[in-house]
Amino acid sequence: DWIIDCEQTATCQVTIINGGDLVASFNVSVEGLDPDWVIIAPPTVNLNEGERGTVTIGITPPRRSNSRAGAHHFNIRVTSPNYPGRTCGRGATLTINPYYEFAIGDLSPRQQTVTWTRRTGQAALAIANQGNAEATFRLDGEDDQRGCAFEFQLPGGTAGRSARQAEIRVPPDAVSTVPIF
Repeated sequence: DWIIDCEQTATCQVTIINGGDLVASFNVSVEGLDPDWVIIAPPTVNLNEGERGTVTIGITPPRRSNSRAGAHHFNIRVTSPNYPGRTCGRGATLTINPYYEFAIGDLSPRQQTVTWTRRTGQAALAIANQGNAEATFRLDGEDDQRGCAFEFQLPGGTAGRSARQAEIRVPPDAVSTVPIF
């Protein structure tokens, strides 16, 4: 089990013993993780009868939103074409810590005209979660003169409008647009 941040590397060494009666090559693979995260050095070892060999595995999840925070279960598998049908595997878990990164779009439209007959203006604000975990954002509305009341329509719209402030949860690698009245 490893707990790491994105761009950190978890390493392990696998010792392979040729317990058979043939000179054999052994292939090491990692199943269940993005192959771009994994470096196996060397991926194949040739061993005489009774000989041992060591392979180093490095796992480095990049700092991208698709390197999701949380537990990632995977398997380290050793096979040999010289011993068909025989395999050895060990399960492991890589837990990636969350990181938070976001972008807020411009208010659209930026200006509103409100009259006695049209007392409400509507704009929208886009929030992009560029992190690898769900993030909660709190929105507050206030103008310099405190002459306006702001209401937020949360996505889904089932709860009605929320006055002055609202909280919104945005999944990783997602954009949520919030209507503001």
